[in-house]
Amino acid sequence: MVVNLLDTQALVFSLLSVKLPNTEHILVRLQLCWLKKTEMFTREFEVGAQNKIILIDQKLEGDTGVVVWDAALVLAKYLELCDVSGKTVVELGSGTGFVGLAAAALGGSVILSDLEENLDLLNHNINKNKAVCEKIKAKVLKWGDRKAVQEILQGIKVDFLLVADCVYYTESIEDLVNTLLELSNSTTQLLVSYEDRDSTAKIELQNKFSSLMNHHFNSSEVPLHNQHTNFRSFDIHIFIYTLKH
Repeated sequence: MVVNLLDTQALVFSLLSVKLPNTEHILVRLQLCWLKKTEMFTREFEVGAQNKIILIDQKLEGDTGVVVWDAALVLAKYLELCDVSGKTVVELGSGTGFVGLAAAALGGSVILSDLEENLDLLNHNINKNKAVCEKIKAKVLKWGDRKAVQEILQGIKVDFLLVADCVYYTESIEDLVNTLLELSNSTTQLLVSYEDRDSTAKIELQNKFSSLMNHHFNSSEVPLHNQHTNFRSFDIHIFIYTLKH
């Protein structure tokens, strides 16, 4: 779908019908807004039994970390079926911060992490959701930076690690796996989601990530029938990893 945007600072509201394969239609309200320097739009998401509303500002243009991908949506809704309340949660490659914000809205104590250039958007979305997400902050974490990992681990023990559609580049795969390994302890659960891609290169990249992970972690895929009823898809996968003893 191509949307032509008018050059205006007015707020425009539209109701889009978003459909994941094998699901009912999911209505997501998009609020399109024009800022002075950066064009952004807001997506509204309901989270948890109390239907808390999370507002996520996304950029109309940018690299991989500026929109909410379907794999992040599926993982965030799966968290409703997990016991994250009162738990320490760290998200890697947070992008807009949606998955981690969902964990915070569900009662988790959350650290969002990404490259330094993405921290402004993360903090922007944290501030936008203060009413429903109390225990959450953003930190810089470049995968493979052991000093940054130790700073995140200072004074905490990680219960959940979240990774949504973060396997993009061959050169970052080993650093990502090593960072997950360093952040993990014997009771940490790693929840990793990703969407199938058609290109041979992307398939090989995902297979390499899985192979490296399986050297250090036990793994199991969450079957569709154990995922959120309305937010699941045959081409989006959720894996649970735990450290091998």
